[in-house]
Amino acid sequence: CLNTDDDIIIVDPTHEYMDVAKAFAGSFIEISPHSTNWVNPLDCDVSLLKEMNVYKNSLINEAQEVNELEDGTDLIHIIAQKSQIMCGIVEHSMEKEFKPQHVSIIDRCIKILFTDIASQPIKERKVPIMSDFYEILKQQKDEEAHDIVLSMERFIDGSFNTFNHPTSIDVKNRVTVYGIRDIGEQLMSVGMLITLSNIRQRIIQNASIGRATWLYVDEFHELMNKKYSKAFFISLWKKVRKLGGICTGITQNVSDVILDKDSMKLISNSEYTMFLKMGPGDAKLILDTFEGKISSAHLAYIENPSPGCGLIRFANTIIPLDNTINKDNPIYDVFNTNFYEKQAIKAATASKIG
Repeated sequence: CLNTDDDIIIVDPTHEYMDVAKAFAGSFIEISPHSTNWVNPLDCDVSLLKEMNVYKNSLINEAQEVNELEDGTDLIHIIAQKSQIMCGIVEHSMEKEFKPQHVSIIDRCIKILFTDIASQPIKERKVPIMSDFYEILKQQKDEEAHDIVLSMERFIDGSFNTFNHPTSIDVKNRVTVYGIRDIGEQLMSVGMLITLSNIRQRIIQNASIGRATWLYVDEFHELMNKKYSKAFFISLWKKVRKLGGICTGITQNVSDVILDKDSMKLISNSEYTMFLKMGPGDAKLILDTFEGKISSAHLAYIENPSPGCGLIRFANTIIPLDNTINKDNPIYDVFNTNFYEKQAIKAATASKIG
């Protein structure tokens, strides 16, 4: 933040980073049913779409990978990207009922939607929202299409229609925090997925002007518990590196992440890992996972450390960490996450004012 002009973006599911945004003169964007800060999952620069006469088969099956969209003009990549996002949304809504047939129908509807837009004169094109996808979906004759229609009703006209609006957020600030706490438990992972799709476009835009982007995703395990949101996050993590995107995932669910082979691949392919305080079970799991790198002597730094202490793994090097911040340090209040201490400070401040 101090030594570069890089952008810093944080996905904040608990509103813990509000003080960070304020301290660094950043923007805190609240995404909730009561906010007018809207993120459209189908948002893209439709003026750049190029009509194509030949279309490949669906790019959303397990054997194929969604390619990185760098210039926003490849219709096939837009279809693949938006299909993946819609599959993630519907998958979270339908849970175990979500099947390959549903994937094909979603892909078909997205293809119809964006192909039609690309065929229009540029001045007549409008950025689609979920309602436009929904109308095409209702026209499909497949029995499975009806299942998707029912699962999406709440996203269109119901209590979860937060994402059925044109994007309205201003992301010109260098430090941007997306607060998604108040979208509710049921929408948390969907909210993270849609927010990341918007951030992805910003990373691409930054790359075009030679600016790097540091992305921090808190509670990232929320994205790893469903197939299509996991696929999107892994693709984002791997591919934005080439665009100057530096991704950091943050989680307290250490066991779940390490025991999941896909999550573990992200950790293994990351040069930098930080371990803070954790229970004996998680500490033992880390010791077993990084056998030969983290020793039993290192466990003292993560099993019962002082606040701010832990371990840093940088490639094959393990470094004990002591990042203790004294209470008289100006940044202590910004980074302090002790709820009871923060409430006591607020009460004391209010008492002085009174």
